[in-house]
Amino acid sequence: MTTPQAPGRKSDTTVRRDRDAEPQLPHERDESSQKDETPRPRIEQAHRDVSRGMVDTDRGPAMDKAYKKQR
Repeated sequence: MTTPQAPGRKSDTTVRRDRDAEPQLPHERDESSQKDETPRPRIEQAHRDVSRGMVDTDRGPAMDKAYKKQR
């Protein structure tokens, strides 16, 4: 059951939150048009490492193997 709205009032279905109170979710950063913000240090380090030829390590294959072993 919905409550009737006052005449001339629009429904606001967006969730209000303080943008500075919590970090953005990955999809929010990807869709963000904030080009003036400084790059994140962790991302810069990853770029430097890959540019120097270091391999991007991932725990995915090891975790998959451990998961399959438990089954």
